Amino acid sequence: MSQDTGQQVTTTSSEPWGPQADKLKFGFGQAHKLYEKGPLSYYPGQTYAPFAPETEQALTGISGRAAAGSPLMPAAGGLARKTLEGGFLGEQNPYLNQRFQTGAGDVSRAFRESVVPSVNSTFSLAGRYGSNQHRTAMNQAEESLGRSLASMWGDIYAPAYESERGRQMQTLGMAPALAGADYADFEKMAQVGAAREGLEQQRIVDQAGRYNFGQNAPNAALEQYMRMITGAGGGGTSTSSTPIYKNTPGSILGGGLAGGSLFGPWGALIGGGLGAFM
Repeated sequence: MSQDTGQQVTTTSSEPWGPQADKLKFGFGQAHKLYEKGPLSYYPGQTYAPFAPETEQALTGISGRAAAGSPLMPAAGGLARKTLEGGFLGEQNPYLNQRFQTGAGDVSRAFRESVVPSVNSTFSLAGRYGSNQHRTAMNQAEESLGRSLASMWGDIYAPAYESERGRQMQTLGMAPALAGADYADFEKMAQVGAAREGLEQQRIVDQAGRYNFGQNAPNAALEQYMRMITGAGGGGTSTSSTPIYKNTPGSILGGGLAGGSLFGPWGALIGGGLGAFM
């Protein structure tokens, strides 16, 4: 049988190491002083970079240019509109008219100065001036003159017409781009506005940061103080006890077994005999 003979008491101390105690006391004192001193101040300067003079000048220039619009766009739009409306086709082209009129004048003058006198002279020498044959020859010469002028007109105006029709189709393809260019000035203006809004947003963030820092400063100071004084060395004492049991028969039996080993073969008998009285 086991018999309770008392308690084994174990005491564990978590007090800081002796040389460390003074330093912990000093640290706690400094933490308390920091807390009483109050929270730190926010950075006094602005936390965003303002526009450089060059940037401000560029933004102002772009804004003014976008507000005024491009002086080229009205001209480009007018030219495109006139082209699409056929303003340079056929006789509406003054340069073609001048070219035709010059060429037609040269041919007509040559006809009057060369062909007519030649025909008249031919029939005069034959004594048939004013005859039906003479009038027929003159009519034929005038018809030839008309064909020459018509051919000249076609040679000048027909290629120009085809070329201008090609330009019309080309301008028609450019029309969407020209129409979209009307919004380019507004897009530039919007970019300037976005840049200024971005800077203003930085100002708001800066002000909000200062405000939030002030609002959270007491909590932050207390939190810092608690971190400094919590878990920095510990202290206190804990005690635990464990019962002690004495096993007498077992001890004797163990002794008997030991005796058996000491007294040889008789030891086992002596140990067994003693065990019978326990």
